[in-house]
Amino acid sequence: MLGCRHFFASTRLLSHSYRNQALGHSQFFAIESSRSIHILSSTMVRRSARASASSAISYAEPDLDAPTVDVAELAPPPKRSRKAVKQPSARPAVPDPTGDATTRVISRKVAQKIVKQAASPPPTPPRSESSDLSSASEDTKPVKKKRAKAAKKEKVETPTHFETRVNVHGEEYQIELDEDGDPVRRDKNGRRLAKRKKKDIVYEIPDVPERDFRLEGPPEKRQERSGGFKGELGYACLNTVLRWQDPAVFSSRTARIKTMDEQGPEYIKELGRLNCRDMIPMILWNEENNIKFMRLSSEVFPFASHEKYGYSIKYAEKELRAAGDLANKLGHRLTMHPGQFTQLGSNRPEVIESSIRDLTSHCEMLDLMGMGKDSVMIIHGGGTFGDRQATLDRMRETYTTRLSQNIKDRLVLENDEMSWSAEELLPLCKELDIPMVFDFHHDLLRPSARPPSELLPEIQAIWHKKGIRPKYHLSEPRPGSSNLRERRAHSDRCGFLPPDLPADAHLMIEAKDKEQAVLELYRIYNLRPVKHESLRPPAKDIGVKTSGRKSKLGGERLPREPRKGKNKQDAEEDEEVDESQPASPVKLNPKSLSIAERAIAKSKEMAKRLGKVYTGPGADVGEDEGIELAPPEPKFGEEGYVKTSEEVLRDMLMEADWVRAELQAGRERRPFGTEPGAAADEDADDADNVDEDGVAADDGDVKPKKSGKKAVKPKVEAKAPALTAPQKKRAKAAMVDNGQKVVLAQGAPPQELIADHETIPVQAAGGKRRRKKSDM
Repeated sequence: MLGCRHFFASTRLLSHSYRNQALGHSQFFAIESSRSIHILSSTMVRRSARASASSAISYAEPDLDAPTVDVAELAPPPKRSRKAVKQPSARPAVPDPTGDATTRVISRKVAQKIVKQAASPPPTPPRSESSDLSSASEDTKPVKKKRAKAAKKEKVETPTHFETRVNVHGEEYQIELDEDGDPVRRDKNGRRLAKRKKKDIVYEIPDVPERDFRLEGPPEKRQERSGGFKGELGYACLNTVLRWQDPAVFSSRTARIKTMDEQGPEYIKELGRLNCRDMIPMILWNEENNIKFMRLSSEVFPFASHEKYGYSIKYAEKELRAAGDLANKLGHRLTMHPGQFTQLGSNRPEVIESSIRDLTSHCEMLDLMGMGKDSVMIIHGGGTFGDRQATLDRMRETYTTRLSQNIKDRLVLENDEMSWSAEELLPLCKELDIPMVFDFHHDLLRPSARPPSELLPEIQAIWHKKGIRPKYHLSEPRPGSSNLRERRAHSDRCGFLPPDLPADAHLMIEAKDKEQAVLELYRIYNLRPVKHESLRPPAKDIGVKTSGRKSKLGGERLPREPRKGKNKQDAEEDEEVDESQPASPVKLNPKSLSIAERAIAKSKEMAKRLGKVYTGPGADVGEDEGIELAPPEPKFGEEGYVKTSEEVLRDMLMEADWVRAELQAGRERRPFGTEPGAAADEDADDADNVDEDGVAADDGDVKPKKSGKKAVKPKVEAKAPALTAPQKKRAKAAMVDNGQKVVLAQGAPPQELIADHETIPVQAAGGKRRRKKSDM
């Protein structure tokens, strides 16, 4: 009832407020009405359902002509409680027209406003102690306290100091050092990086055989060699010790054309500048290790001779002059060797233009360095392009009409292993006074009719005529190589000096281990003192191929399961096993072993080869526990034996002497062991000269010509014994079509050709078989 009284009092005040026009009174009544409405709304929400359905009240004001409005019709239905309460049905009360005290009449607009405010929850007033609108019973939720974070430990940096030093270029620079005197490393934001732990690596350098240069070579060379070797040994392009140190030092930084498009030409030029600066530490390292001969990389200035992206290298004149002055001061000889695509005898004009640009860039670099005549540029003869004489004519014309004089003064030709022997290039060199670099390894792969002892005096005469010290190349084949493709690859190191080498020669060692190959020859022949800290051990596993295609020969091996699909003959032999003999241990497949077991087996095998006792993890696990080690290495002549580089070289010498004898007899050049009618085609030699993209380097310029003539298929002899896989490999190395005839001509017994080997059909060379016209 108290709520109702407040409600009627508020309505009465509202009616008076409409009539009063004074500003002060209206503000007072507005405040009082808001308080009354809030009390009314809270009372109406709490009232029971029975009270809400008791009766309808008319709020029409008596002095206003407005229709009667039922509040129950305008108000929204109450929310249903969780527990439904049955309420008695009640008839709506009819308003009394007599004007009872319980009936009040107001306007529809005011009634709708009051009902709307009663249905909506009241606004939450601000919390304060003096607020009358705040409910005392309202629950106050406590504010959660944030968990206090642990205080971060501040890293206390050790004190550092700066020192002024002078680099190899004569420039002063500031370097930050720590308490131990080591350089401090920081990231791009200036934060100090963690100090790298120094690893004290101790290299085990094996002993080398001892040789005497004075006692080697033919008897006519003994007098010349009596004073020992007085020449120089050099290496090409890269120093492995400096390359793998931190920071790395090398002069062959390069990039791709895509990088040049993204970064711009200034990025490529900066690479060239860095390459020039790194020449100086390389020259100083050579001086400390008694090496005074080196070939500079052809990638010092990337894309300098490119048709589209080419640029002048004069921007690096200061760096080039500094490196050249140091080399001249120390008496070092620097040479260069442009790439295999630099060919003066190509049958394509664009290739010749590119070759001239490349030679011009190399010559400009040596000129800016201030190098003398001894700094030569070596190129190969290139391909024959189907016509050897026409190729020689193009080389002659390009040299005489297209090259500048400073390029002619530095240009040198080299005999290669595929197309041009020393004897084939010598007439052109004599005619045009072009010196020739004699490569001993290439001469074994493509021999001349005359031996090196007869060719070298004529070659030296051209060098002396131009006032340049003669230069030679030396390399050895890789262990286990058996065909031309494998024998072309250079070994990691060399084991001896050629018997026909002059005592004052400048010999470039073309080996994978670069300066380590030179230092090893120093040790073998006792030529120069060698620093032990500059030595590195050779690789343990040396294969036939290099770069990711390496075949491990004589290296780490585990027993393997026999190949699937045995022949019937092999199966019958397995059944006829003598039971009296003890059964051989089963060789497990390494894939069936765990990773740890395979690692233990490899370690034990390696220790066994080196003659040491394995004491690592799993040393107590032997063959009885299921780990089968590989059998001992086969000996010379046994199946599976891998020839060393020296043994392969001995075979190459024998084969080269055989080819020379055939040429001296007036026969055409043909592979070793073949019959007189099986001469290889001129361009067949170029098939193996492929670059890294798989394209023949020498004949990549030639476009294939379509011919309307049908290929003539050679006749294959009937019932010829099939070749085994190794024999087929040898036949492929011979580069002839009839492989059976080649191998049989070498005197192999028929039993060796057919016994215990897989039958491999030999396909005759020729094009694809075409359909007959009648089938079309």
